[in-house]
Amino acid sequence: MATRAEAEQETVSRLSGFMSAVGMAVTYAGSNSDLNSPIGWAVRTAGGTVGDISNVTDADVATVSSAKLDDFLDLVELRTIESCMGRNVLVDISASAHRQSLGQIGDRMASRAEALRRSLGKYLAGNITAGSVFHDYIQDLGVE
Repeated sequence: MATRAEAEQETVSRLSGFMSAVGMAVTYAGSNSDLNSPIGWAVRTAGGTVGDISNVTDADVATVSSAKLDDFLDLVELRTIESCMGRNVLVDISASAHRQSLGQIGDRMASRAEALRRSLGKYLAGNITAGSVFHDYIQDLGVE
């Protein structure tokens, strides 16, 4: 199984541009406080357990089965993008002939987050705890 530092390294590798743009740390020594919550959430969502939500450790990350490693890393990425989106205050800027379209960064974050949500749907759909299913149909008897 991966260590926390390895999860941070993979996340930074995927998202350093977004993270830098919104002022998040892009370190991956196993103690990046900006990635604590995303890693903890991903561990819990992928079926693992976290002892202390304010300090996710290698032991917590190790509770995710190796069969779910790729999903776990995608979950960390999704939650990190959502954190970036929450911190994003970048807007388009125009001054005379100078123009910066910084608002596109938020659009790109939203697009990537939506793609991840679709691929991770099995984790994000929730569980049905009670309910009923009714099935009505009309049978074609071939009678006109």
